[in-house]
Amino acid sequence: MSHPRGVPVLVGLKVWELFSYQGMRAFLVFYLIGAFSLTDANASMIFGAYAALVLALSVMGGVLSDRWLGPREPMTAGALLIMTGHLCLALESFLAARQSLEPARLFQVFCGGLACISVGTGLLKPNVLNLLGALYRADDPKRERGFYLYYMGVNVGSFAAPLLCGYLGAHFGWGWGFAAAAFGMATGLLVLLVGRRHLDGVVALPSPVPWSRRVVIYAGIVLMVAVSSYLIQHGVALGLLLVVGIGSSAVYFLWRARAHPSGRGGQMLARLLALMAVPLTYSVLFEQFSLSINLFIDRLVDRQVGVFTVAAPQLLSLNAFFVLTFLPLLGGCWAVLGRRGREPATSRKFALGFGFIAAGFWLLSSASGLAGVGGKVAMLYVVLAYLLITLGELCIAPLSYATVGRIVPVGLQGLAMGMLLLAFALGNLGASWLAMAASIPNGMLAAASGEVYGHFFMVPATIALIAVPACLAASRLLDRTVTS
Repeated sequence: MSHPRGVPVLVGLKVWELFSYQGMRAFLVFYLIGAFSLTDANASMIFGAYAALVLALSVMGGVLSDRWLGPREPMTAGALLIMTGHLCLALESFLAARQSLEPARLFQVFCGGLACISVGTGLLKPNVLNLLGALYRADDPKRERGFYLYYMGVNVGSFAAPLLCGYLGAHFGWGWGFAAAAFGMATGLLVLLVGRRHLDGVVALPSPVPWSRRVVIYAGIVLMVAVSSYLIQHGVALGLLLVVGIGSSAVYFLWRARAHPSGRGGQMLARLLALMAVPLTYSVLFEQFSLSINLFIDRLVDRQVGVFTVAAPQLLSLNAFFVLTFLPLLGGCWAVLGRRGREPATSRKFALGFGFIAAGFWLLSSASGLAGVGGKVAMLYVVLAYLLITLGELCIAPLSYATVGRIVPVGLQGLAMGMLLLAFALGNLGASWLAMAASIPNGMLAAASGEVYGHFFMVPATIALIAVPACLAASRLLDRTVTS
């Protein structure tokens, strides 16, 4: 109750936005395979391109907010676009059930819906964080707890969404899962509209934009939806654009960093690139939850719990559950070690995280060869693997964002954060390319597919193991502050 009144508005908006996003994301790969008869590889590529665009377009949302529209207007437009996108997906599913359109046109409707969600999330995501930070004074002791409330709320939405949307999709049809996601975003938009008065005046708005320029801006957003629909279907083109974006951003960063009083622009860029390699590698591994691990659970894991059969997408809630459970414990552990002067350095936390991830994938690889009755793997192995990989996430993902402010000076942190988001985006796309190696041909026997998954899971395990000494070797770049 002592926090600014805008905090529950933003947290409520983000809870429902994540509910819609994670709910649909949980079963997206299954729908692509079942509804459009795509191979595992093609479905993974579309999924990865969509997930990459969601992050990459956040840079666009931040620029529009800073230069022209302020934060609240892009948030509202983004929420409307996200809701529209989910409604397009639900409409496509219901039209497909009635065979109202030919498959090629249905697929374009579906990709258009994904594009709307990608652009809408790009408009909404960065501005929620900007407004949340602006609600507090820089020296307000409640500021950190406000972000903690935000992160907990986000994971509440991520926990509930796969359970409900996955259940509806598996038992009543995927169209109902998409519709539930659309309802979630509509609820989030209602929260924003009802509580918008608590966000007025929080951030100084840019100069008023003439209506002619505003028309151009929104025409550009519509054009971006069309371009995103194309890129979702052409992952290689998207990958090239992301690489070019990171490269050009690095050149621009170096040009601006050379004006820094320290005169160490090259060292700052080296530190930033070393940091970017961490979330890129992490995303390639972590996003297997929604791709290869999700398909493995659906095909080879015994999901019977008493009289209930758990749908594979519902198990994605384990990730959010473990985050909610262990994030406070891990934060308390770091605090206790910090008071004793024994808190691990950033590079060591990254290395520890990749060690957990390697152990999780090794467990999945071992479990693939331990199928029991009926050729099914016990669910306990999956639960333990989820726990290990989530512990790795907690050691890597939040710290990646926090490290930017330590290795980059204030005047360059916005650009550096944008580059970090591009690294996460490229990692999401890379995850789809990696998952293509686990593609199972139609008709393959369960025992044979278990062998394929067993060999495949050793690949991300090996990548994570290699990342452990790499992080330790980069300690001079990751552990020093910008003033050193």
